[in-house]
Amino acid sequence: MKFNKILSYAALSVFTVGMLVGCEDESATENQTNKDFVSVADMPKPVDVPEGETVTVEAEVYVGHVSGVDRVISLAPILESNYNDVTETDVVDVTTADSDEYAIPSTVTIPAGSKVGTFQVTLTDIDLGYSGKKVVIGLVPQAGIDIAMSTVGNIATGSYEIINDRLVITARRACLLTSVSLQISTDAWGSETEWELYDGALNLIDSGGPYANLAGGGETRFFCLEDGAYTFVITDTEGDGMGEDGFYRLVKLDDDGNEVVIATGGQFTDDEIVEFEIP
Repeated sequence: MKFNKILSYAALSVFTVGMLVGCEDESATENQTNKDFVSVADMPKPVDVPEGETVTVEAEVYVGHVSGVDRVISLAPILESNYNDVTETDVVDVTTADSDEYAIPSTVTIPAGSKVGTFQVTLTDIDLGYSGKKVVIGLVPQAGIDIAMSTVGNIATGSYEIINDRLVITARRACLLTSVSLQISTDAWGSETEWELYDGALNLIDSGGPYANLAGGGETRFFCLEDGAYTFVITDTEGDGMGEDGFYRLVKLDDDGNEVVIATGGQFTDDEIVEFEIP
């Protein structure tokens, strides 16, 4: 059935790979060979950018030992992945933000006598959306600099990619109303799953699916909703729901930033309809 400022982050330890090792599609490998590794910070939380505005995020690069000279590390945005063209089981993060929505320096300097260097990334909301876009920044391999390398995929079949250490930033438009997230995790028949979200007047706000036929696939999408009534509809074209391995989860944030589950499920036949109120 269907209805017609500056932030500072630090911390991911990364190790140098002495030898690239083949692995299955769902795995990667990293081995520490010495203390002279170079690592880039991790940013696990999304960066909220006010609508139409710009914010600056400060990140850190660090090494395992102090040197008596400055060390200059090259940076570059990761814009594409050959591996993503040949598989549906793994995804290599690449930049999805438009070039005018971010700015990064070409290098970062670790000063003499220090283990840490900082660099700033500028993020601008032009069309980031509430679900956000990614800015992926890689450390560029260069002489005298040890950077972690890993492989994802299967070398024997040729479906693999070598990945250098990188920072993944998710930049999204800040929500000043009520933030609602929808997680879709598909069963092995994701192509049968579709959903729609309506406001109180049954105007379509957003929709998704069908998805790849991959257990655990799907997506997470975010909405910024005004107070009022809403209707969420999820359908299965074969009339057997999402199976034991699939589910949806609809969640809102309260005034204190705590998650409040609106609805979760997946065991239905043709469709499931959830009516809810904001706040």
